[in-house]
Amino acid sequence: MRPTSQPAGSDMRILFFHKNFPGRFGFMAAHLAANPEHEVLFASCHQRSGAAVPRVRRVIVKPDAARRPPREENYAQIWCGAMLSGKSRYTFLERLNAEFRPHWVLSSAFGGISFFVPRAFPQAFHVFYAGLEHAPRTAEGLSEAKKAELAMQGMQALQSRLCFAFCEEQRNLFPEVLRPAVRLMTPWVDTDWMRPGISAGFQHGTFTPAPGSELVSFDMQGAAAARASSLLKLAAALLGARPSCRMVLCFGGNPVRGMFEAWHGGLPESLRRRVCLADFLRPGEYRDLFRASAIHVCAEARPSPPPGWLEAMSCGAALMMPAPAADALLKPGENMLPFPSGGWEEQLEAVVEALDQPDRLGAIGAGARRDIVRALSPQVLVPPHVALLLAEYEAFRKENA
Repeated sequence: MRPTSQPAGSDMRILFFHKNFPGRFGFMAAHLAANPEHEVLFASCHQRSGAAVPRVRRVIVKPDAARRPPREENYAQIWCGAMLSGKSRYTFLERLNAEFRPHWVLSSAFGGISFFVPRAFPQAFHVFYAGLEHAPRTAEGLSEAKKAELAMQGMQALQSRLCFAFCEEQRNLFPEVLRPAVRLMTPWVDTDWMRPGISAGFQHGTFTPAPGSELVSFDMQGAAAARASSLLKLAAALLGARPSCRMVLCFGGNPVRGMFEAWHGGLPESLRRRVCLADFLRPGEYRDLFRASAIHVCAEARPSPPPGWLEAMSCGAALMMPAPAADALLKPGENMLPFPSGGWEEQLEAVVEALDQPDRLGAIGAGARRDIVRALSPQVLVPPHVALLLAEYEAFRKENA
């Protein structure tokens, strides 16, 4: 759809940039579009099937599939490729600015386009939202592609009026000089989409466990080599201890992915077909996984749970993670299960004990769903966040009057 010029009576034009529609921005877009004085346009490459947001128009940004870097590509090649990719779309951005002329631009990491968004809309109030929510705690553990993405985010943050991160680990990945300007915000969860329900079961590639199978999923996306090695010992022991157990290991973007692949390839065929290695999953696949999982194991200790863990809780999964030091949301034994900090033998005992109590797992999953809806639904968190943006925009507008 080609954007049109501002209609009469529209006082504020707001442009969203996100790879996926509606993505994380859908609820903000809906909230802002509910005001008849706002005109909202959403630019994205991809759209969730059947998704629509009332009063929000959409414009397609053609994905640059050719620029998905091969694994061996180094940092400089990725950076230069992203720059060329963004530059090739600059004419599109200029045309969008000429035809829509947004007052606000709210964007997330968007590959090479991130280089050019602030330049293409010089008059706008820019708000940037960081990505890499599944990244390791330090930049040292990042792949070349993730390091390049982080550098692009830093450039866009420098050129934005406001920059937000969803957890402390995200903020700590920015250079120290930028961190004070990066604000922490509580991520809302799409509780209407990520909700318990009966589905066809989790399927990925040739992995199609029978309905009702005992399924345990592991989040290994941020696991360093030593932690990953211990978790793989746990996984192998669990397969041996529970003959009916099926397993999904999620490791998307982890630089030690070769370790997972070698471990999987070394399993006997009878065990290998009970395990799914999942690099990247579509949103619907994640939802099916969380719904089907008896337990979702997240072994990394975090100051606060990243968005993916919260989505698992929203789907009613029994989340097993290191007991939080101080988190008002997470309540061991009520809405999550503590994951032991000892060796894999102790962890195996805890997982098996939990699996032997399906009624307790169901109660914990129900408690997780209840608490996520109460504390993190868009209806609770979006209005105060938008109010903050409106106040900041008013200050920006006065400064630039």
